[in-house]
Amino acid sequence: MELKVIETRTYVTPLGVRFRDVISGAAISDGLVVSVTPVTGNGATRVAATNRIGTFIARDLPDLRAAEVGSGDAAFWAAIPGGTRAFIVSVVDARGRYLPGRFTANLPHRGAYALHLDGPALPLLPAGERSVPLFAAPSCPIPGTLGSVRASLVDAGDGRPAAGAVLRLSLGGLLIGLGIADAAGECVLPFRWPEPPLPPAPPLPLSGTGWTFDLAAFYGRVPGPIPDLRALLAQNATTLSHAGNPLSTVAVTFAQPAILGTAADRAIAVAPN
Repeated sequence: MELKVIETRTYVTPLGVRFRDVISGAAISDGLVVSVTPVTGNGATRVAATNRIGTFIARDLPDLRAAEVGSGDAAFWAAIPGGTRAFIVSVVDARGRYLPGRFTANLPHRGAYALHLDGPALPLLPAGERSVPLFAAPSCPIPGTLGSVRASLVDAGDGRPAAGAVLRLSLGGLLIGLGIADAAGECVLPFRWPEPPLPPAPPLPLSGTGWTFDLAAFYGRVPGPIPDLRALLAQNATTLSHAGNPLSTVAVTFAQPAILGTAADRAIAVAPN
């Protein structure tokens, strides 16, 4: 019996996006809620679903019907039927491990979406990584194999929590860790332990080994309960202080979490730009 192809249909998925922990590099999908909303117009928000490899897929988006039933070949991407439309993609972690964030994407997008981030505070994901970074929330469990620095950040201008302020740890110019303050100004910077400052001979345990990291801040009062990731990481460099004294380094001992400030006064002031 000969089979005849009567009709062939192709479908284009407007958005496929993966999310990765900036420290571990692990792809994260469990517990995430990803929504896609048109920037303009009255189109309804769609909630993306995950496939078997943890990629979030968004279909049936407003005003993209002509593109979604397109061929998906080279000619299609050279002249997308109906053109592209801007959407806000938001991610919220229902388990509270990662901070919420959003970005604007022109859809349909060919291949896995890559969030290109520019600015002085750069994420730790490898160059060319086709994914979107996730930053640890203060409630995120930090594995015992990692170090961490915590801070309570306040706006030096109005005394309110410095929501969205970015802190960066570095050592000898090498980026070690990156953290973003939540709505209450709380910030955690998980990081992988660097090599010991002076290799011991004979080999000794790392216990008691310490490092002094450079500490930098970036802050420009990015608005919103779900801040724009591009805007967060494009904030300008600013200054930190504790009790009126400039703060630019932090001493950390192996296997001991570090907390900026003192037990009596944890408030770290961030000057707004």
